Amino acid sequence: GARLRLNAHDLLAAGPFTISIVDSAQTCNGNAAGTACTATGAGSFTVIPVRPTSTATVPDDVVQGANTQATHVIVDGGYFGDGGQLAKVFFQSPGNILSLDSSHPSSSRRLITVISANQIAGSPGLYPLNVASNSVPAPVPNNPSVTNMAVFPDYSTSPPTKSATAFPAGLNPSAIDIDPTLGVLAVAETGSNAVEFFSIGNNSLTSLGQVTSTTTAPLNVPTGLSINRTNHTVAVVNYGTQTTTTNADGSCKQATSTGQSVTVLNIPGNPSPITPFSVSLPFTVLANAQGTSVCPEPMPYSIGVDSDSNLALVAYSSASPTSLTNLGFIVNLNPDSPSSPPNECLLDQAINQSNKNGQCLFSQVTLNTGTYPRIAVSPHNHLALVSPGGSGVVRGVDVTKPSNSNVLKSSTLAAGLVTVTIDPTQCPPPLPPPTSTTNPCPFSMVPGNAGSALISGVAPGNAANAALFNGVFNATVTSSNSFTYVVPNATVSDSGSGGTVFYGSPDLTFSVSNSGTTQGIAINPITSTAALADANSTGTNGPQIDLLSGLDQTVSSITFFANCTALTTTCSSAPELLATTEVAWQPYINALVSYNPKLGLVSVSDPVSRQRYAIVSGFGPSAVSFPVQNGANSNATGDCGTSSCLTLWGGLAVDPATNQAFVLESGAPVTSTSPPAPTAGQIEIVNLGPSATNAPKPTHISEVIVPSLAPGPGAIGGIPNARVPQGTLTSTQPLHGVQIFGTGFVSGLQVRLDGVDITTQGGTVDSIAPNGREVDVTIPAALLSAPHHYALDVLSQGAQSNVVDFLVVQSVPLDKVCTDSNNNPINTMPTSIALADQIANGPFSPIGLVSVSGCNSVVELDLNPAHLTFGQPIGSPISVGTGPQGIAISQKLGLAVVANHGTNTASVLDLTQNPPVQKVPDVNTGTSPTGVGINDATGAALVANTGSNTISLLDLGSLFPPSGTTPPTTLTATSIGGVQSPIAVAIDPDRGTNNQGIAVVTAVTLSSGLGPTGSLDVVEIGFATPVLSNTISSGFVSSTPTGIVFDPTVFTNTAHPGTFYANSSGTNSITQFNPDTGGGSSVSVGINPTSLAINPQTGAILTSNFGSNTVSIVDTISSPFKTHQTLGIPGSPTFGVAIDQFTNFPIAGKEARRLYFHVWNGLDFAARGAVKSFRFSWLLSVVQLSESYQ
Repeated sequence: GARLRLNAHDLLAAGPFTISIVDSAQTCNGNAAGTACTATGAGSFTVIPVRPTSTATVPDDVVQGANTQATHVIVDGGYFGDGGQLAKVFFQSPGNILSLDSSHPSSSRRLITVISANQIAGSPGLYPLNVASNSVPAPVPNNPSVTNMAVFPDYSTSPPTKSATAFPAGLNPSAIDIDPTLGVLAVAETGSNAVEFFSIGNNSLTSLGQVTSTTTAPLNVPTGLSINRTNHTVAVVNYGTQTTTTNADGSCKQATSTGQSVTVLNIPGNPSPITPFSVSLPFTVLANAQGTSVCPEPMPYSIGVDSDSNLALVAYSSASPTSLTNLGFIVNLNPDSPSSPPNECLLDQAINQSNKNGQCLFSQVTLNTGTYPRIAVSPHNHLALVSPGGSGVVRGVDVTKPSNSNVLKSSTLAAGLVTVTIDPTQCPPPLPPPTSTTNPCPFSMVPGNAGSALISGVAPGNAANAALFNGVFNATVTSSNSFTYVVPNATVSDSGSGGTVFYGSPDLTFSVSNSGTTQGIAINPITSTAALADANSTGTNGPQIDLLSGLDQTVSSITFFANCTALTTTCSSAPELLATTEVAWQPYINALVSYNPKLGLVSVSDPVSRQRYAIVSGFGPSAVSFPVQNGANSNATGDCGTSSCLTLWGGLAVDPATNQAFVLESGAPVTSTSPPAPTAGQIEIVNLGPSATNAPKPTHISEVIVPSLAPGPGAIGGIPNARVPQGTLTSTQPLHGVQIFGTGFVSGLQVRLDGVDITTQGGTVDSIAPNGREVDVTIPAALLSAPHHYALDVLSQGAQSNVVDFLVVQSVPLDKVCTDSNNNPINTMPTSIALADQIANGPFSPIGLVSVSGCNSVVELDLNPAHLTFGQPIGSPISVGTGPQGIAISQKLGLAVVANHGTNTASVLDLTQNPPVQKVPDVNTGTSPTGVGINDATGAALVANTGSNTISLLDLGSLFPPSGTTPPTTLTATSIGGVQSPIAVAIDPDRGTNNQGIAVVTAVTLSSGLGPTGSLDVVEIGFATPVLSNTISSGFVSSTPTGIVFDPTVFTNTAHPGTFYANSSGTNSITQFNPDTGGGSSVSVGINPTSLAINPQTGAILTSNFGSNTVSIVDTISSPFKTHQTLGIPGSPTFGVAIDQFTNFPIAGKEARRLYFHVWNGLDFAARGAVKSFRFSWLLSVVQLSESYQ
């Protein structure tokens, strides 16, 4: 048969057409050689217009001003038509159309446009960027794909200005944060042992009162604070005091602490005030008469609160460079109530013998930070980024991860080394006693990355040695049930009994410039970019600012030179003296604000061009030396002589609503007393848009939050078990209580979904906050009936806001698919999904097949958007073998192949029958078959047998012999070995011998003395018996790959188009593999990616990240390809994601007690430079990019 590829230029015109083939050498479908014949099965095909979709847009912003040149705006996505002829891009309004760049041709998957300086001449801010259809006739429906792009202000003639008035802020303040909804600023006043609140006005602050220390809510040297923007409280970390005793040689012997705690206070105006409380922090180890193993001990210094879970991470300041370790704690700030989530005080209950259910210690983490660590929490992601502040690395901590713990069997000390053996048959209290002896609490410390371990309750033979057995130590795993650690005493020998060890999961680590001295940190909530300030950089020895992408961990930087900006004609490149220590974002204009307290400078920079555009000078004194009792004999910075002290660097915060930066100045040092006396601090205000030409437009949206179906700590948004605040489930009822946060909301505003005022569809605007920062609405049921990505915006004060996404998801419940003998639901365990649009040249009617391990069956789903049964199961489950895993569909043959992991077989299902039936009896494969791939061109189905290290080929084409021949009633697989632990399969139908196809199989490579790595083994499938290719080398990834896909549309500069993409679960990445060159780039995604899917029409990859319960969206068209979005939608650990390239539907399956396949409408996820807005309307039909005809 002949295989044809329809390229973009073949699909420009809508309407019916036929495909004919002329072969001068042989007959075609019975016609004589040299005579045209029509493709078998369907002589007429119809091209139907489809609305464009966008996956990513670049850049995040454009800069206004006379120096601005025409700027490329690139849109990656699909359905743009050959050369981009079927799409147009407009900015702000339909009349402001961006022209295509004729010198850089566009394609069907990438639009390269140009925006001129005149097209961004309005007020700065975040504006919609639209991609609309040019097709005639127009697609139905015809709504554009909408994202955002920021306009960065012109500072050439009107730079930011400093307020004429400074506002008093107590004694030696050291930290600042803002509640953006209430418009209240909070300041930790270290020298006053107080927290003060201020109401934010235009160029003004009004004190709302100072809160001082009380018995129940103590404030003892407060050095850090963080605001929970959901419940409007502020958590304050108290540094406290530490005293030490010394040995005869003057070295530190033991330490005693007081006042180390986290105190939680109400923010004035809190609509649901709490009773203030405090949670005591351990002195990193339990106090005992013999002192501690680390002396002096680290002190709690900074804090970051996750507003969704109300869990807070505390980072410690190391007062001495000789500290052996540095531990952090996660504190549960939820109410101490029986109704609080269970098992969230396990660490507190164990080491403090408490019976708390909240307001307690939750878990421990390894941080290894220096003197001035800082924390920033990524919104709705549970991820806290911690800068080292002088020593260590930048770490990412999931604050919802509890500590692991084990009961200790024995501890032996000899020659300065303690060897510890754990008892996996016992679980530490307060966990219930085990019901079996089969290791209910296994040892899960990670070899090579064990981090810090907290040990308590060990009884040594000699009580004087308690500190050598109890404390915080750097652990090294030595076996499956033991670990060791070093203590600072090589002469004592002893043994201990009992006790418990606590340890956390490994953190993420990030490499940035001079990471050890990185200090200030802030995250842009719109672009997910973290800015980190290096306090030790002058520009000549490294950049002052590093920019870390929270999506793919790529790093860029901004360098400052003395008195230079992007507008400086000639720059001497002289060093800018220390120290840039603070950073904050104005997300509405994508501006980064930074503060150098020693020079008294504030800078405003553009992260896209990576240049500084404005300098504001003349700020008051800060970087003050403040006396503390931290157990150190002298101050490492030298600011206090021999007194113990901290340098208070001041602080920086930006209020996006008023476009103001607030600079906290810690005061001037007083040297006339010893130790120095506290001095007065103050706040100065920077107006980031002082003129009418660079003040932002009045209306912006920061985020949308949908009420949770089950409110409680950690619950966010209307999708169960997800972290998508802007998401909800389909419904026949109105959705009340939707909160829209931002600025400029006034009476008479309109809230729109896809440009439609919700009040015209039965929705209501329920309340508008007096400060214009919040509007609450009811979404009408008419807009919730089907899955859809809506673009939500607000029209207020004559201005259109940016767009944000409002996501309606349809969940397909599968929890009743599997039942016991009494018809009670049991665990369904859906594992994999495969999609098809047309079965055996039948009508367009998309379906999904879901393999269900819980009852050994396959469920068929109706995915036709035109059907009333859309998203629902069709008929009864289809029985297959035991433990079905991977599943693949041949649309041409109308067959599906299912890998039955438990029975070592593959089931072949006939989808042309209603209901589907087995085409032949189950086919024997190798051991533990897992993944499946089908070459539609030849009918070769390949099965990866993980347990037997083999690959099996099933010839599905043999089931359709020539007319007049009886088809076989059974199939026999042909298997080959040589592939170590194969899991997943993807197929290229055009490469290989005689262009009959290759399969790339994910496998494992074992090397002597090294850990396993991943390999991508190439199998020739154009023969009756598959063979490992001896002409195409295998690809390699850094760890075990569990998923792989093939994109046939990629131009490779070789004879063969198309490339593969495989995940690397252990290194949280996706890697490209070109069989012709063997190479390819990689990109980071979420934690532990286990499955992936691709839409070749758009180049978008969807990954399921099992470790972080997220899905990531990767733009493969960009070079290098990049991650552009991560959503908190949990997925299956196997092959539980899929994309239909006709309807652009993504489907993500979840394996848990709650069993859903989430179906949401469309994969528009552009807007890296904006609030992520990705909407999509129904796609009715499109000709497949690559099809086979016989």
